[in-house]
Amino acid sequence: MTASMPGVGPHRTALAELVAVHGGTLPLDRAAALLAAEEQEASDPTATLDSLDALADRLHLPESASVYERVARLSHALFEVRGFRGDTDEYDAPENSYLDRVVARRRGLPILLCIVFMEVGRRVGLSIEGVSFPGHFVVAPEGAEPRFYIDPFHGGRVLRDADLRAHLERTAGTAEVSPETWARFTRGVQPRAVLQRVNNNLKRSWARRGDLAGALRAVDRNLILDPSSTLEVRDRGMLLAQLGRLEEGITHLQRYLEIDPEAWDADRVQQVVAFLRRRT
Repeated sequence: MTASMPGVGPHRTALAELVAVHGGTLPLDRAAALLAAEEQEASDPTATLDSLDALADRLHLPESASVYERVARLSHALFEVRGFRGDTDEYDAPENSYLDRVVARRRGLPILLCIVFMEVGRRVGLSIEGVSFPGHFVVAPEGAEPRFYIDPFHGGRVLRDADLRAHLERTAGTAEVSPETWARFTRGVQPRAVLQRVNNNLKRSWARRGDLAGALRAVDRNLILDPSSTLEVRDRGMLLAQLGRLEEGITHLQRYLEIDPEAWDADRVQQVVAFLRRRT
C-alpha cells in the first residue's frame, strides 16, 4: 500500500488530457493504468499495458466461432489457466483497485477484474461492455442474443437476465422491477463511468483507513472525469477542511450551495461553513 502523495503529478495530467481528447469513450486500459500510477510511485503505465498485451498473446479466438465459444475461450484463459478471481480476504484493500497489481496478483475487485476481461478481450477482437449493476460490476458481450453476462469476480460465472433480475429484486426489496430500472442497470456503460466507479471504491477505501489525502485524490480524479458533479465538489470541500485547508474547503462548500441551494444536506453544509469561518 502506498502512502498519500501531495500535489498533482504527470499521471493525473495525462488522465486529464485523455478526457479532453476522448471524453466518455477514453481508452479504459490507459486511464486505469494512469490511476494506478498516480497512486503508486513505482507503477509504470506502459508496463501495465504491456502486461495486458501479454495476457492476450497466444490467445486465438476464431472469427468464425460463435460469441459464446469466443467468450468461453477468453474465460478459460483468464480464470482457469491464469487463475484470476476475486479477492475475498481483503476485499476493499486499495491495491484491489490498481490495474497493475490486479494483473500481477490475479486478484481484485469485481470492476478491476472486469476491466481486465474487457481489455484482454478487446486485444483479441472481442467487444465486451461493462455493466454497472448495483452492488456488483459484471460484463456482457456486445451484440449477443440472448444477452448474457460474465461475473469475473466469481471465476467467470455465466449469468442470465433471470439471475440479475432476482438479485435486483432482492436488493431493492421488491417483487417487481420496472422496465426503466431494468434497462438502466443492465445497459453497457462508457469507460468514463467505469473509471468513476473505480475512484468511488478508492475514495471509500481510503476514507475507511483515515487517509484523507487518498480520498481527496479520488475526488480530484472524479472531478476531471465529470466537472459537473456537485457531490464531488461538496466532498472535496469537506476533505480539504479536514486536512486543514480551511479557506479552500469553504470555497468548495459555498460553491456546492450555490450550485444546489435546495440540496438535501444544505442546512448541514451551511453549518459546517459557519463553523469553518469561525475557525479562520
